[in-house]
Amino acid sequence: MKYILLLISFVFVYSSELYSRYLINVGDLYVDKGRYLEAIDNYDSAYVSSSSDFVKLEAQIKKANVLYMYLLKPRDAFEVLYSSYKKFKNVKNSEYALFFSAMIAKDFNASYAKDIFREYLLKYPDGRFSFQAKFFYKRIKKTPFHAKTLAIKEEKPKIRVLLLKSKKVSLRGAFFVDREFVSHLNCKVRGYKICCNGICKRNFFVKSQKASFVEEENRKYEGDFKLVYKDGKIYLINLVPIDQYLYSVVTSESLNSWDLEALKSQAVASRTFVLYQTKVRKNWLYDVRDDTFDQVYKGIETVTKKSIKAVEETKGEILTYDNKVILSQFCANVGWRSSSSKEIFGVEFPYLYSHKDEFSVKMPRGKWVKKVSVKDLENSFKKMGLNLGKISKIVPYKRVKSGRIVKIKVYSSKGVKILKTYTSLRRAAKLYDILLTEIEKDGNYFIFKGGGYGHGVGYSQWGAEAMAKEGYGYREILEFYYKNVKIKKLW
Repeated sequence: MKYILLLISFVFVYSSELYSRYLINVGDLYVDKGRYLEAIDNYDSAYVSSSSDFVKLEAQIKKANVLYMYLLKPRDAFEVLYSSYKKFKNVKNSEYALFFSAMIAKDFNASYAKDIFREYLLKYPDGRFSFQAKFFYKRIKKTPFHAKTLAIKEEKPKIRVLLLKSKKVSLRGAFFVDREFVSHLNCKVRGYKICCNGICKRNFFVKSQKASFVEEENRKYEGDFKLVYKDGKIYLINLVPIDQYLYSVVTSESLNSWDLEALKSQAVASRTFVLYQTKVRKNWLYDVRDDTFDQVYKGIETVTKKSIKAVEETKGEILTYDNKVILSQFCANVGWRSSSSKEIFGVEFPYLYSHKDEFSVKMPRGKWVKKVSVKDLENSFKKMGLNLGKISKIVPYKRVKSGRIVKIKVYSSKGVKILKTYTSLRRAAKLYDILLTEIEKDGNYFIFKGGGYGHGVGYSQWGAEAMAKEGYGYREILEFYYKNVKIKKLW
């Protein structure tokens, strides 16, 4: 019996490590797709789920990177990284954690950074970052450092939209490539280059004379294109003026049949979102993807008279907080109450707050019931790397102000496990949201009753439509969903 229990314990621990690695991989994917808060939630879940100090430190390092690089929260990033170094001093990568704690600290406290660089040099005199540490240790005496910000520049950018990653790309239209006019471009990966119409090189710039048809997407797009070789694939990037980009996004993200004021609020939220991404992704090949991970963009097929009007009547307007572009999170429906970013993702933004929403609850997915077989749920968990065995019961473990169940307790043949709902149950059961009122078991099924569709943070698209129908203007809608923001006109 003792050996059987030991084996069960080993299998459960091994399963937890697989699940933790799965969560880290999903977190990395979310960073690539611009879902920074969801990435942090996955890294936090990996940290909690793992019993390995190495995996825990890796999750914290990745979390700190997202906080620093994409959410521009150097103090939060420093606290995560330096406290992790203190806790896991003897773990591989602790040297990295200490050095980059100092690198981050110099953004907000130069003297503190100097102390940490000194700490690094004392512990790792011949470390892999010792040259850089000595350089910054000396430089801090002379040069003050300034943190990155999202300060607003009144300029009208072109947006770099990633349309696809593929081994081949075919374009039809009228464009210039290397000063030569062509009506079609057939491109394939060959070796470490892209070969288009017999010419091979790493990158191509395509100057369009009219809307171009991308065969792989079966869509037409305004603007120019870049074809870039990376990791064995062609990255096809559409370079499009921001207004033309938004003409498509507004009625790709919202329905053309919606009230104009709802479409105008979508235009401002989407303009704000893409400008935020252009600032934090300056060193990327692209600013946004064309799918739901950033914003849906379908080229000219979704451009309508109403979408153009919504963009033009809000021309140049963005949402700001403390005179900085906000991270304008939005989802389809927040249910009867939105959540704060702190409640769901553990990262605080004052404008992403929790409040009642009497509008969204009336709309599609405002309330719902989902029935999932126990076997399907067990299999879904297993595919995620979490072998729980036979599940007998799931109960709420922690609720937040919005009512969302952010943690659950799962009783199974392999014991009891506490999991973060958003990264576990929501994904395994394919729930629309984690705003759950009840979790019931009926024979071989679990029944989940709740509301909302998405993460439940920020602007509610269906809620905006409900508000517009009741006579609210787009400014009132946006101020309802984003607390204490100001609308600023850039151009």
